[in-house]
Amino acid sequence: MNMEKVYCYICSKVVELMSSAVRDLSESEFIGLRDSQNNPLPSPPKKEKDEYSFQFSDDPLEPVRIEDALGNAQAEWTLRNILEAGSLLGKSCQGTLKLAGHSSDLQEQAYRFGRHIALAWQACLERQPFISGSAGPFSLVSAPVLFTLEYNHGLYAEIEKGYHNINDVDFDEIRRIVLEGPGLELTKKLQSEHSDMSFEFLRKLPDTEARNAILNILAAME
Repeated sequence: MNMEKVYCYICSKVVELMSSAVRDLSESEFIGLRDSQNNPLPSPPKKEKDEYSFQFSDDPLEPVRIEDALGNAQAEWTLRNILEAGSLLGKSCQGTLKLAGHSSDLQEQAYRFGRHIALAWQACLERQPFISGSAGPFSLVSAPVLFTLEYNHGLYAEIEKGYHNINDVDFDEIRRIVLEGPGLELTKKLQSEHSDMSFEFLRKLPDTEARNAILNILAAME
Protein backbone atom coordinates (compact mmCIF):
# COMPACT_ATOMS: atom_id res chain seq x y z
CA MET A 1 0.00 0.00 0.00
CA ASN A 2 2.83 2.37 0.84
CA MET A 3 4.45 1.72 -2.54
CA GLU A 4 1.12 2.43 -4.22
CA LYS A 5 0.91 5.77 -2.44
CA VAL A 6 4.46 6.62 -3.46
CA TYR A 7 3.69 5.76 -7.08
CA CYS A 8 0.51 7.87 -7.03
CA TYR A 9 2.47 10.77 -5.55
CA ILE A 10 5.16 10.55 -8.25
CA CYS A 11 2.51 10.37 -10.98
CA SER A 12 0.77 13.45 -9.58
CA LYS A 13 4.07 15.34 -9.69
CA VAL A 14 4.61 14.33 -13.32
CA VAL A 15 1.07 15.48 -14.18
CA GLU A 16 1.80 18.80 -12.48
CA LEU A 17 5.06 19.09 -14.42
CA MET A 18 3.44 18.41 -17.79
CA SER A 19 0.56 20.76 -16.96
CA SER A 20 3.12 23.53 -16.52
CA ALA A 21 4.47 22.70 -20.01
CA VAL A 22 0.96 23.25 -21.42
CA ARG A 23 0.85 26.55 -19.51
CA ASP A 24 4.15 27.57 -21.11
CA LEU A 25 2.86 26.66 -24.57
CA SER A 26 -0.22 28.82 -24.01
CA GLU A 27 1.90 31.73 -22.80
CA SER A 28 4.01 31.56 -25.96
CA GLU A 29 1.00 32.89 -27.87
CA PHE A 30 1.07 36.13 -25.88
CA ILE A 31 4.68 37.22 -26.29
CA GLY A 32 5.21 40.65 -27.76
CA LEU A 33 3.46 41.94 -30.86
CA ARG A 34 1.40 40.11 -33.47
CA ASP A 35 0.11 41.23 -36.84
CA SER A 36 -3.57 41.34 -37.76
CA GLN A 37 -3.30 37.73 -38.98
CA ASN A 38 -1.84 36.64 -35.61
CA ASN A 39 1.69 36.05 -36.91
CA PRO A 40 4.34 36.93 -34.29
CA LEU A 41 6.38 40.08 -34.79
CA PRO A 42 9.62 41.00 -33.01
CA SER A 43 9.59 43.63 -30.31
CA PRO A 44 11.17 46.98 -31.21
CA PRO A 45 14.92 46.70 -30.58
CA LYS A 46 16.31 48.49 -27.56
CA LYS A 47 18.06 51.76 -28.40
CA GLU A 48 21.26 50.51 -26.85
CA LYS A 49 22.38 46.90 -27.08
CA ASP A 50 22.55 45.44 -23.60
CA GLU A 51 24.21 42.29 -22.43
CA TYR A 52 22.17 39.10 -22.45
CA SER A 53 21.24 38.68 -18.79
CA PHE A 54 17.79 37.08 -19.00
CA GLN A 55 17.81 33.68 -17.34
CA PHE A 56 15.24 30.94 -16.98
CA SER A 57 14.78 29.49 -13.53
CA ASP A 58 15.87 25.89 -13.05
CA ASP A 59 12.54 25.40 -11.27
CA PRO A 60 10.33 24.08 -14.10
CA LEU A 61 7.14 25.09 -12.30
CA GLU A 62 8.07 28.76 -11.94
CA PRO A 63 6.34 31.11 -14.43
CA VAL A 64 8.49 33.27 -16.70
CA ARG A 65 8.65 37.08 -16.58
CA ILE A 66 8.09 37.75 -20.26
CA GLU A 67 8.67 41.51 -20.16
CA ASP A 68 12.27 41.05 -19.00
CA ALA A 69 13.27 39.52 -22.34
CA LEU A 70 11.57 41.68 -24.95
CA GLY A 71 13.80 43.83 -27.15
CA ASN A 72 16.94 41.77 -26.54
CA ALA A 73 17.57 39.46 -29.50
CA GLN A 74 18.93 36.41 -27.70
CA ALA A 75 16.65 36.74 -24.69
CA GLU A 76 13.49 37.19 -26.76
CA TRP A 77 14.38 34.30 -29.08
CA THR A 78 15.19 32.03 -26.14
CA LEU A 79 11.96 32.97 -24.39
CA ARG A 80 9.78 32.29 -27.43
CA ASN A 81 11.33 28.96 -28.25
CA ILE A 82 11.55 27.57 -24.74
CA LEU A 83 7.89 28.34 -24.16
CA GLU A 84 6.87 26.97 -27.58
CA ALA A 85 8.91 23.76 -27.60
CA GLY A 86 11.87 23.66 -25.22
CA SER A 87 9.72 23.54 -22.11
CA LEU A 88 7.70 20.57 -23.37
CA LEU A 89 10.76 18.57 -24.40
CA GLY A 90 12.68 19.46 -21.23
CA LYS A 91 9.82 18.56 -18.93
CA SER A 92 9.15 15.36 -20.86
CA CYS A 93 12.77 14.32 -20.28
CA GLN A 94 12.53 15.28 -16.62
CA GLY A 95 9.22 13.48 -16.15
CA THR A 96 10.56 10.31 -17.74
CA LEU A 97 13.48 10.17 -15.30
CA LYS A 98 11.18 10.99 -12.40
CA LEU A 99 8.95 8.01 -13.27
CA ALA A 100 12.05 5.84 -13.63
CA GLY A 101 13.13 6.73 -10.09
CA HIS A 102 16.32 8.63 -10.92
CA SER A 103 17.79 11.24 -8.59
CA SER A 104 16.50 14.81 -8.47
CA ASP A 105 19.87 16.05 -9.73
CA LEU A 106 19.70 13.86 -12.84
CA GLN A 107 16.09 14.91 -13.41
CA GLU A 108 17.12 18.58 -13.38
CA GLN A 109 19.96 17.87 -15.80
CA ALA A 110 17.51 16.07 -18.11
CA TYR A 111 15.22 19.11 -18.00
CA ARG A 112 18.06 21.39 -19.07
CA PHE A 113 19.16 18.89 -21.72
CA GLY A 114 15.70 18.87 -23.28
CA ARG A 115 15.63 22.65 -23.43
CA HIS A 116 19.10 22.87 -24.98
CA ILE A 117 18.52 20.27 -27.67
CA ALA A 118 15.22 21.93 -28.62
CA LEU A 119 16.94 25.30 -28.97
CA ALA A 120 19.85 23.85 -30.96
CA TRP A 121 17.40 22.21 -33.36
CA GLN A 122 15.34 25.40 -33.71
CA ALA A 123 18.42 27.52 -34.45
CA CYS A 124 19.48 25.00 -37.08
CA LEU A 125 16.06 25.15 -38.77
CA GLU A 126 16.04 28.95 -38.76
CA ARG A 127 19.30 29.12 -40.70
CA GLN A 128 17.81 27.21 -43.62
CA PRO A 129 15.80 30.07 -45.25
CA PHE A 130 19.06 31.96 -45.71
CA ILE A 131 21.08 29.36 -47.57
CA SER A 132 22.02 30.13 -51.17
CA GLY A 133 19.07 29.97 -53.54
CA SER A 134 16.39 30.23 -50.86
CA ALA A 135 13.21 32.17 -51.59
CA GLY A 136 9.84 32.85 -50.03
CA PRO A 137 8.68 33.97 -46.58
CA PHE A 138 10.21 33.00 -43.25
CA SER A 139 9.62 33.73 -39.58
CA LEU A 140 10.19 37.36 -38.65
CA VAL A 141 11.03 36.26 -35.10
CA SER A 142 13.73 33.82 -36.20
CA ALA A 143 17.19 34.19 -34.67
CA PRO A 144 18.90 35.53 -37.83
CA VAL A 145 16.30 38.31 -38.11
CA LEU A 146 16.37 39.20 -34.41
CA PHE A 147 20.16 39.32 -34.27
CA THR A 148 20.31 41.46 -37.42
CA LEU A 149 17.64 43.77 -36.03
CA GLU A 150 19.71 44.33 -32.91
CA TYR A 151 22.55 45.69 -35.05
CA ASN A 152 20.42 47.34 -37.75
CA HIS A 153 17.42 49.08 -36.21
CA GLY A 154 16.37 50.35 -39.63
CA LEU A 155 15.26 46.83 -40.50
CA TYR A 156 12.28 47.26 -38.18
CA ALA A 157 10.62 49.67 -40.62
CA GLU A 158 10.51 46.88 -43.22
CA ILE A 159 9.09 44.43 -40.68
CA GLU A 160 6.36 46.90 -39.60
CA LYS A 161 4.99 46.89 -43.15
CA GLY A 162 3.50 43.49 -42.41
CA TYR A 163 1.44 44.59 -39.43
CA HIS A 164 -1.82 44.62 -41.41
CA ASN A 165 -0.87 42.16 -44.13
CA ILE A 166 2.14 39.85 -44.11
CA ASN A 167 2.20 40.02 -47.91
CA ASP A 168 3.32 43.65 -47.65
CA VAL A 169 6.67 42.53 -46.24
CA ASP A 170 9.53 42.37 -48.73
CA PHE A 171 11.09 39.09 -47.57
CA ASP A 172 13.74 39.21 -50.28
CA GLU A 173 14.92 42.57 -48.97
CA ILE A 174 14.99 41.33 -45.38
CA ARG A 175 16.89 38.23 -46.50
CA ARG A 176 19.45 40.43 -48.26
CA ILE A 177 19.92 42.59 -45.15
CA VAL A 178 20.28 39.52 -42.93
CA LEU A 179 22.88 38.00 -45.25
CA GLU A 180 24.91 41.21 -45.13
CA GLY A 181 24.81 41.43 -41.33
CA PRO A 182 25.99 39.34 -38.36
CA GLY A 183 22.69 37.51 -37.83
CA LEU A 184 23.57 34.20 -39.45
CA GLU A 185 26.95 33.90 -37.77
CA LEU A 186 25.43 34.72 -34.38
CA THR A 187 22.70 32.14 -34.97
CA LYS A 188 25.30 29.50 -35.78
CA LYS A 189 27.14 30.42 -32.58
CA LEU A 190 23.89 30.18 -30.62
CA GLN A 191 23.20 26.74 -32.07
CA SER A 192 26.71 25.55 -31.18
CA GLU A 193 26.33 26.75 -27.59
CA HIS A 194 23.13 24.77 -27.08
CA SER A 195 24.55 21.73 -28.89
CA ASP A 196 27.62 21.78 -26.63
CA MET A 197 25.43 21.86 -23.53
CA SER A 198 23.43 18.92 -24.88
CA PHE A 199 26.65 16.99 -25.57
CA GLU A 200 27.80 17.67 -22.02
CA PHE A 201 24.76 15.89 -20.58
CA LEU A 202 24.86 12.99 -23.05
CA ARG A 203 28.49 12.21 -22.24
CA LYS A 204 27.43 11.43 -18.66
CA LEU A 205 25.07 8.68 -19.82
CA PRO A 206 25.93 5.02 -20.52
CA ASP A 207 27.03 4.15 -24.04
CA THR A 208 23.76 2.97 -25.62
CA GLU A 209 22.20 3.02 -29.08
CA ALA A 210 19.69 5.67 -27.99
CA ARG A 211 22.44 7.94 -26.65
CA ASN A 212 24.54 7.50 -29.79
CA ALA A 213 21.54 8.22 -32.01
CA ILE A 214 21.02 11.59 -30.31
CA LEU A 215 24.75 12.33 -30.55
CA ASN A 216 24.56 11.64 -34.29
CA ILE A 217 21.59 13.99 -34.66
CA LEU A 218 23.48 16.77 -32.90
CA ALA A 219 26.57 16.16 -35.03
CA ALA A 220 24.50 16.27 -38.22
CA MET A 221 23.17 19.71 -37.31
CA GLU A 222 26.63 21.29 -37.20
